[in-house]
Amino acid sequence: MHLQGLQAFNFKSYEFLSAEFHPRINILVGDNGQGKTNVLDMIYYLSLCKSPQRFPDSAAIRHEATNATLRASYADASQLFTVALSLRRNAPKEVLLNDTAYSRIADHIGRVPIVAIYPQDVDLTADGGDLKRRFMNATISQYEKEYLTSLQLYDLALSQRNALLKTQGYLDPVFLETLENQLVETATPIYRERKLLCERLLPLFQQYYALIAQNEEKPDLQYRSQLSSGDYHELLLAARATDRSLGHTSIGVHRDGIEFFLDGYPLRREGSQGQQKTFVVALRLAQYSYIAEILREKPILLLDDIFDRFDNRRIQQMLKLFATSEFGQVFITDTSTAHIASEDLAPDLALFSVANNTLTPIEHV
Repeated sequence: MHLQGLQAFNFKSYEFLSAEFHPRINILVGDNGQGKTNVLDMIYYLSLCKSPQRFPDSAAIRHEATNATLRASYADASQLFTVALSLRRNAPKEVLLNDTAYSRIADHIGRVPIVAIYPQDVDLTADGGDLKRRFMNATISQYEKEYLTSLQLYDLALSQRNALLKTQGYLDPVFLETLENQLVETATPIYRERKLLCERLLPLFQQYYALIAQNEEKPDLQYRSQLSSGDYHELLLAARATDRSLGHTSIGVHRDGIEFFLDGYPLRREGSQGQQKTFVVALRLAQYSYIAEILREKPILLLDDIFDRFDNRRIQQMLKLFATSEFGQVFITDTSTAHIASEDLAPDLALFSVANNTLTPIEHV
């Protein structure tokens, strides 16, 4: 899977962009604030149909414009195809495959698999749960189509149960039981897929951490869910009185998380900034390998400012890794070409200068 060409109209800082990319490694070089990250955001949007920074869609529309449009051509092992995405103020977004609109945007997720590493990903190491749940959801939804549906139905039943718990006076036990049955039915596959993901991700994650860190540190991750402590329906029944007083549901997969450890100690308490970034990069690369293995399709990999806080040895180690057949198309942003010194990359590398929201190919030897 690789992105061949990209066009953008009124997306963030870009009034217009038209670019063609290398099927392997593409490096966008420029000072901060020149538009490098916005190009990666375009590619991310075309895959997952939302902002990587969790901003509303309206924030992706250029100031003074009423709408933004992205259009891209892709090639995979069997065909060429196009994806277009339209964002409009105060209107639903629209996604088209080969110029035919999806009836449900969720059906597009996984068509163009993607993994991205952004600077804000380091927040994963300190987050109490929300970002970690988003990480699991973004991974599983790209290869398990029914997962996203289960998640949406669970969230709907959860919001309805919470609203019912907040009501004053009589609480309809039949309606409550119906909602709890819906929670149990939809939470079961969510719990199963998240548990399986973390179990299978662990050895890949440890492998990448060792490769990048080049030391004897022992990283670990452990999936945490209240559903592992017993039957979910019984847990909900036991929590009814407490939940009524709280006014919300205290038990469920909406409280899941992942705990990160380094040498047996919590990472967010003991890890240095460099260790935390190594942890997150290794986690994302494990996510990449896992999705590629299941789909038998290499995702597009986005790496925004990945070399910050890494020494040159680790940078060269990662560049050599990305150049192997293990990876497909890669997009990297950086502030200079100083890190791109390996002649081994030359046949599989395209360099672009980014200045004032304009991409210009750079000739290289």
